Amino acid sequence: MRSPDPEVLVIRGEWGTGKTFTWKRLLNEFRKDDLPTKRYSYVSLFGVNTLEDFRFLLFQQCITNSAIGTEPSMQSFKENAASFAESYGRKATKLLNRIPIISDFMGEVKSLAYLSLGETLICIDDLERKGKDLDVREILGTISQLKEEKSCKIVLILNASGLDSENRSQFEAYREKVIDIELAFSPTAEECAEIALTPHSLTDTQLRPLLLKLGITNIRVIFRIKRLIKIVTPHLKDFEPELLQQAMHTLTLFTWCYLSDDGVSPPYEFLKGSRLNILGVPDDEVDSEEENGWRSILQDYSFFDIDEFDLVLADVVETGYVNARVLRKTATNLNSQVLANKGDKSFSEAWRLYHDSFSDNQDQVVDLMFSRFKENAAYITPMNLNGTVSLLRELNRDDLADECIEYYIETRKSEYKLFDLDDYAFADDITDPGIKNAFEKAMVDAEPELTLRDVVTRIAGKNGWGIKDIEVMSNASVDDFYQLFKSENGDHLRSYVKACLQFKRISNTSDTEKAISSTAEEALKRIGAESDINRRRVSSYGVKVDAT
Repeated sequence: MRSPDPEVLVIRGEWGTGKTFTWKRLLNEFRKDDLPTKRYSYVSLFGVNTLEDFRFLLFQQCITNSAIGTEPSMQSFKENAASFAESYGRKATKLLNRIPIISDFMGEVKSLAYLSLGETLICIDDLERKGKDLDVREILGTISQLKEEKSCKIVLILNASGLDSENRSQFEAYREKVIDIELAFSPTAEECAEIALTPHSLTDTQLRPLLLKLGITNIRVIFRIKRLIKIVTPHLKDFEPELLQQAMHTLTLFTWCYLSDDGVSPPYEFLKGSRLNILGVPDDEVDSEEENGWRSILQDYSFFDIDEFDLVLADVVETGYVNARVLRKTATNLNSQVLANKGDKSFSEAWRLYHDSFSDNQDQVVDLMFSRFKENAAYITPMNLNGTVSLLRELNRDDLADECIEYYIETRKSEYKLFDLDDYAFADDITDPGIKNAFEKAMVDAEPELTLRDVVTRIAGKNGWGIKDIEVMSNASVDDFYQLFKSENGDHLRSYVKACLQFKRISNTSDTEKAISSTAEEALKRIGAESDINRRRVSSYGVKVDAT
């Protein structure tokens, strides 16, 4: 870079490998006084459609060496314009007096302006993303002119594989005449980590081995991972550190799979809908060779199963946004499991005995699995219950498998919604018929009796109701409706009253449903008879009460 000779350097590399980032960093670190050029201009060709616009951008983006590291400004543009006016006389001066209205420039002047860039260091980026009406031949011709006639040093950054066949042919045809030095930018995972990570950051220090394990060589993906970790971290500060560790582990893997198209990372949908379970194998044990390769990557990364917490993090990857309420809810549940696993009798200990040995220790594994399951049932997810039961059945211990199911339901019976597989994100992973049948029965047995308030709250403001709702409301007395209306104060009162009276106003309702409105109306009449003010209040619902 110190050489005063005009040259053209090409930096080639795949998308996201950090070509531009590395160039800008090296330029910022270089002593500005050591640069052999007077000025610097950086131009991205993304969407640039005409040669005239490309050349004018070279002029417009130009800054002095001392300003490298800052963005071009209106002031720098005016300075460029003044310099140009001095060089090209009255005609240019007259037009340039209209700055900053760039559209006032005549095409001739715009085309000439870039020729004022003598002895300038120029970086031209995103060649493969240029507009379709701008030819590579025109770009290389301009580069050659700036080098030969204006003594410029030029860096061209591109992803050659992103060029279509016609532009690639043009590039290959002219490269030998125009380009002096060509570098292939293909950093290793270690080098990408070195580029993207901050040396003394604790988070980046923890992130580094995860990136290296997956061999991530895309700088943009790494920066996205860092950003997502940054926005998730504040929401996990009140929980055990293992939750943040899992979040970093999951976000790194999911972001890589979501954004990469490198032919190496497992497809995102395969990952998100992964059939990996706690056993570390697919339920049907039938995989294609390609799927086995993906599964091997996940296992090498120590990703054996996906849980509710991971699914919430998947939403963060997809949207770039944290739903704080949902994240905290799943984090709270996971935190309880983590605290339990920190004890001397952790459930994970039993699974380590299964995964981490080829010893002939089946009886030991079964005994430890069964005892640890019972000791930790309060924290075990339905999916891990399924994994435990499946393993016990495969080892011909149906008796213990059935006992695990029975014990699990008895232990968690107060959490009856846990048994509702229709509302469980991993319902497809609950494959054991014994669990499905037991959960269905537990839902029926544990469901609490609905009150009139429960039903009215649920249907208020909606246009539908169920058989159970009508049953509860039709069994309610005038006293029940009276107590409901009298006990409610606030915004919900009007919607509650309307919900109870709506059946009388709908033509296709049954006699039972119409009777509900009649009962509610009687309750309102009783309330209206209590005072003049209440008589006026109930009248707003169409309920008439004679004045006393």
